[in-house]
Amino acid sequence: MAYSVRVEAYHGPATTPVLRLEPRWWNKDQLMSDSRFASVEETQGYTDYVATLTVAEFAELHERYKPEVLNRGLWDRPNTRGESLMFDGLIAALSGSQLVRIVVTVFEWESGY
Repeated sequence: MAYSVRVEAYHGPATTPVLRLEPRWWNKDQLMSDSRFASVEETQGYTDYVATLTVAEFAELHERYKPEVLNRGLWDRPNTRGESLMFDGLIAALSGSQLVRIVVTVFEWESGY
């Protein structure tokens, strides 16, 4: 099995995210061991880890993993660079709002291996 990370930003009571990205450079193992992440089984037989974060908590994670984009040579990939910059913009735009929640999910999926 393999794991990926999904970040979804919600405004107010909305059930549809205003933004959904999968930052491949975030450390899945560290997130799964973070006490804010609860183990859930959204799809039978697959274990996922979910945390609902404030904008400040999300910003801390973004800053923690942002150097990985440069360290792993990912900055030259347009999608990765764009996603990282979107996170910067998201944090700037939402930092004053109390009506925002960020849901980060480390989800298990069938990789075929």
